[in-house]
Amino acid sequence: MPLFFKIFICPAIMCLVLFIQTFSALAEDKGSLPAPQTWTAFQETDYGATLYYPSNWFAEPEKKGNFFTFASLHDDAILTFRTYLDPLRIGAEETAKKLKTSLGAHRIISLKQENMWYEAELNGDEYVLPGHAAKPVLKTFIRTVYSCKERIVSQISLTYPTSTGEQYEAMLKKLIRRFQQGVGSKTPVRDCS
Repeated sequence: MPLFFKIFICPAIMCLVLFIQTFSALAEDKGSLPAPQTWTAFQETDYGATLYYPSNWFAEPEKKGNFFTFASLHDDAILTFRTYLDPLRIGAEETAKKLKTSLGAHRIISLKQENMWYEAELNGDEYVLPGHAAKPVLKTFIRTVYSCKERIVSQISLTYPTSTGEQYEAMLKKLIRRFQQGVGSKTPVRDCS
């Protein structure tokens, strides 16, 4: 083997291989999701609220207590949804105050309050998920919507890895726009007019 090849070409090839491996690892680290193609309607039957979600991102919901949980098909994201009756009418303003004072391990990144809803963006805890060597940073987004004179409360929550944050945040905007409050079998219709 010529000396020129040993001195210049072999190290150049090794550097190229290392660069490609590093770039591939970084690309995997950053994360990527397919385009949200099929939006499926999920209607909560008691109060009739409807949540549209991309079914090529999330599995069909499972009921866990009062929450419907949609597990991600691609990463560690979790979408949850619930609707309930609040006879005390705590309302958006009071709920936002409670959120500010009782976050525990979370920290508010931003909090928006409007007349009949509030939303918060919380940072997630860093922890090792089963089967993972690294500590992914997760963020949580919560939106709570009030209707029926603040008696019917719907809560949407999404916890997602920051590595795919841009894609989840774009999806959330569409999910929030398409969300519909409803009138179902348990809604006190005479008190909502």
